[in-house]
Amino acid sequence: MWRAFVFPALCHECGFVWGLSYQDAAIHSGNLYRFDGWVRLATSRSGTDPRSGRKGRRKIIWGWCDEAGE
Repeated sequence: MWRAFVFPALCHECGFVWGLSYQDAAIHSGNLYRFDGWVRLATSRSGTDPRSGRKGRRKIIWGWCDEAGE
């Protein structure tokens, strides 16, 4: 619903063209984004948590372009 209703309104009001979302690759497959037409832009890994020493998790960065806003 966000992509269909909220994002077009933000694009219109603020002039945005792209929306970004981060997927935790260890928990989710990314199929939701892929099947909805999002574009896989990059991968990222967060740093080590200084409090617990836990390693950061791998993330996939997805983008949605509002072509009507271009």
